[in-house]
Amino acid sequence: MRHLLLLLILTGFLAGFCNEPSINRDNKKNISEAVHLKEKTLKSKTPSAQLPKDNDFSDSGDSISSFFGTLTLKKNIPINKLYLLDGIEYIVNDIKIIHFQPAPGREHFFRKYTNLREFDFIKMNVEMVNTKPKTVKFTPIISLDADKVFISGEKDIYQEKMSGNLKGGETKKGNIGFILPTPYEQVNQINITSSAVRDLDNIVKKSPVSIQVLLR
Repeated sequence: MRHLLLLLILTGFLAGFCNEPSINRDNKKNISEAVHLKEKTLKSKTPSAQLPKDNDFSDSGDSISSFFGTLTLKKNIPINKLYLLDGIEYIVNDIKIIHFQPAPGREHFFRKYTNLREFDFIKMNVEMVNTKPKTVKFTPIISLDADKVFISGEKDIYQEKMSGNLKGGETKKGNIGFILPTPYEQVNQINITSSAVRDLDNIVKKSPVSIQVLLR
């Protein structure tokens, strides 16, 4: 009987010992998957996710700081223009010129867009309303010229789902932002070009619109 009891204890100990690596392997797999998911999420975030929120900006010189860095409003330019593009009401509300100084160690988030340690960028607030029942394709900005320096629309640092399809009766409102190639004080004007309005068969319904904005 004593031998049987010792045998059962030994069997239980060995079973627990054998299961330990399996538990560790499962834990390591779960941790690895969680890390991969977190890295994937961080990579999918737009650069605007690395900027402090600036909803409280009102006057030139206002600053907002967070662990991302410091934003300073240099200038707010009211636009308030309505463009009618084959059933689309394209409204440009305003343009803000903002300076950003990233916190130490966060500059690498913007290396794809600029080599400057700190930089100025424009943030344009727009609204689009499709007054027709059919879906169309429209992008508020496909390119930007800052004193004839070309900036592709793919380099926007604000991507608030303003591009692509605009369903019938749908309204989109948000911001689009681009880093300026030089400090704002060295830029006299910017020219903004929208996409053409196209139907789902890519037939052009309305040509692009060009918006010229004097910065001083």
